[in-house]
Amino acid sequence: MHYRKETKKKAISLALSTLPDGNGIFDISTGAKGQEALTDALGVYNLATSFENDSRVELPNIPLKIVSSEHNSLFAYIYHGGTIIYDPNLRKEVVRLDLIDNAKANVYFLNDNKILYTGDKGVSIYDISTGKNLWTKDIVNEIAISGDENTFVGITDKKIFVYSVKSGELLKEFSLNIGRNLPVNNIFADNGSDIFCLNKDGSFLAVSLEDGSVRIYPINSDDPKDNDIILTGPSDYSSFKGEFCDDYFGYTASKEGNSIVDIIDIKEMKQVAAYNSDRQIKLKVLDNQFILCDGSIIESIDIDLGKENQLLYLDDNKIEDFDIGERWIVVSTDNNKVGVYSKSGKNVYEKNSDMSFFDIKINGDWICTASRDDASILTIKNDNEESLISMTYDSLYLHDEARVSDDLNRLILFSIYGMQIYDKKGNILSEIEFPDRKNIYDQQYRRSSNSTDIYKKDIFGDVTKHILSSDLVEGQSFLEVFWYDGTVRRYDDMDGHLISEYQIDKPSKEVYEEFRTKNYKVISSINKPTKIYSIKNNKILKVLENTDYLTYVNQIEDMLLIEYVRASVSSENVQVKKNSDISGMTSVEKYGVLLNSNLEEIARIPGLCDYSKNIFYFDDKVGNIRKRGILSLSELKEIAKKELRN
Repeated sequence: MHYRKETKKKAISLALSTLPDGNGIFDISTGAKGQEALTDALGVYNLATSFENDSRVELPNIPLKIVSSEHNSLFAYIYHGGTIIYDPNLRKEVVRLDLIDNAKANVYFLNDNKILYTGDKGVSIYDISTGKNLWTKDIVNEIAISGDENTFVGITDKKIFVYSVKSGELLKEFSLNIGRNLPVNNIFADNGSDIFCLNKDGSFLAVSLEDGSVRIYPINSDDPKDNDIILTGPSDYSSFKGEFCDDYFGYTASKEGNSIVDIIDIKEMKQVAAYNSDRQIKLKVLDNQFILCDGSIIESIDIDLGKENQLLYLDDNKIEDFDIGERWIVVSTDNNKVGVYSKSGKNVYEKNSDMSFFDIKINGDWICTASRDDASILTIKNDNEESLISMTYDSLYLHDEARVSDDLNRLILFSIYGMQIYDKKGNILSEIEFPDRKNIYDQQYRRSSNSTDIYKKDIFGDVTKHILSSDLVEGQSFLEVFWYDGTVRRYDDMDGHLISEYQIDKPSKEVYEEFRTKNYKVISSINKPTKIYSIKNNKILKVLENTDYLTYVNQIEDMLLIEYVRASVSSENVQVKKNSDISGMTSVEKYGVLLNSNLEEIARIPGLCDYSKNIFYFDDKVGNIRKRGILSLSELKEIAKKELRN
């Protein structure tokens, strides 16, 4: 069952039932709460983060592992006694297959259409197009397949069987020296603490054994058992993980308080890299390279240079599992969180849970997670919304703010560190660094379409002008930067050159801002509620309960768009202090609140980075600026009806 789909429909229906017949977004609506609820249920403004919970796929039993296809978007959700092959794009099961009654049972996707699996009647290849097995052979507990997918091996106790993938023909069989290092009860749980894998051409089989040794068996030799290569002799190591990568084999061996990592050149049979840690190290081969996870750090191994390259570091959380896709790094952590990070290490999505996740996989736009506390798989979707992308930029550039020029031809990114300017095709036009950045207290992107005046208090406590919209002429735009010593510099938004520099009075230490629009005056002061006044008679109209940091106000017809910023520390929301440096804080959350003419909230706009000419802009912080026009109530209703029909 797909919970999100049904829950979303219920939320849409409920919101629609509370709305009046009026459709104009500029009308006074008695259904303000209903309009906000409908906007939220539809998610039309959720464009800053493109990840969302999509569904939970129910399983007959607790999951054992997730396998993702390298050939398409399919996943195999393996549970005790079977597997569901699932297509997340269609949100439906492709097939259910019965597996051997063993936690080591496995599934391999051979191509778009064929699946190799350890069936309860024997190891088989299933053809999705015909819905039938192509062949079925011996019953084995576990299988491993070569990188070229021409050979696979199966095992029962100490007996190894070597097969041709194409025909299922038994090519060879031999015995291990001793038993494998399997958990005491490997029928019901697979803790992933043993090695059983083939190299690319199927000539070497790596196995961890119950005496604490790791051995490689040359399958093409006359007697692999007698020609085994011992990489680690008998030891007190109890947990192992290993994989082949091209001409190398990497493995970890762990015991309480200690882990070692060895990487072996299998052509020369010599060690080329070694590491150790007082924590249990996880090793995987992803993106055709060895990846290590040591506590809260994920690193890739550059064998040629003999060094590690950090891919991700989490401050306080231990990583339970991880995977790497084309664009994202996904992790599950020991505090029951799922996190999605860009390749530059920026957190772009986070989900809290009351369960821990032991397995996480990413495949294209889909992420799947499994918990031993729940007989279901959570799927998370990345909807890139390519049709709504307005501008692109270098995802590695750290910035706090993003603005789109009035002529829609340039993107301006900035922070206290500097400014980058891009053209419509994502090419960098200019990049500058700001001097004395620690003493910058304000930055405002100025354009002639802005009609909001900003006032602050001077050192004497008097309210004085800070930014006036009348200062600009039609078509003029620039970035204005303010320093605590009273220096103000204006930078051109076409090539970044310094337009002018002048001095003003030093700012007051008292944090006070007035945003004045055509009809409203909004006063924001730290530790005090934000108040909205009438410009006409200075009568107070509304006191806002929101205590987040108010950054800007726009009047749109007779509505108000109020922009806020909030920082998250762990899972708790905290207030951002006025004039504080938020540069580089990946946990900063920006959003807008749209108020109708009655100053009632009718839309919450998460991730809002800019507004201009009835268009909202959203920065996903990983290289994309998306846009969405302001939707009228009638447009929202039409979208809702389509959702309900679908």
